[in-house]
Amino acid sequence: LSSTSSAEEISETLRMLGQMASEVFIQADSVRRQGEQLELLRLTEEMAGVGQWWIDVKTRQVSWSDEIYRIFGLDRANFDPTVDDAVALYLEEDRGVLEAALERCFVEGVGYKLRSRVHRADGEIRMVEAQADCERGADGEVASVFGVFRDITDEEGSKRQLADSESRYRLLADRSSDLVLCHRVDGTLTYVSPSIGRQPSFGVMAYLSGNAIFADY
Repeated sequence: LSSTSSAEEISETLRMLGQMASEVFIQADSVRRQGEQLELLRLTEEMAGVGQWWIDVKTRQVSWSDEIYRIFGLDRANFDPTVDDAVALYLEEDRGVLEAALERCFVEGVGYKLRSRVHRADGEIRMVEAQADCERGADGEVASVFGVFRDITDEEGSKRQLADSESRYRLLADRSSDLVLCHRVDGTLTYVSPSIGRQPSFGVMAYLSGNAIFADY
């Protein structure tokens, strides 16, 4: 009996060890997969230039993804922000609108989309866009606020350059003695220079009737 009992105990011990080993391997695989998913998220954020953030409404603690730390030029190791810490990174003129939007999130559960200016750690000012939504707890109260965040400085700069270029072109066209027409690929006119009033009506109408259709402009 002793021999049989001992064999059964050994078998049971081996079974338990095997089960524990299996659980360890499963946990290790889960951790590895989580690590891969986090790395994939980091790469995706880096390529898209979009970070994610989350606020615990009760504690006012803020969690940032790596991309947001990169946008601000800050290190996760020495900066663990609260709401007040995060708001302090915005230009003073833009803080009031952000604080009002956050308060509305916390109290009413209404999200927002804002464009604001922030200070990077190196002193550079950047234009950013943040979009937020809210999540309610079992009690119906707002438990957390989460959203996305991106640096739109270069995008806004390109828009301004394009607008300036179009403005200069229009100024030159307005002052030109030649007739300048702009139209879409379907022939719809989008711009006619003021010099049209000084052109021979027959030639202008022949061009318009053969090549373009008037539109509001």
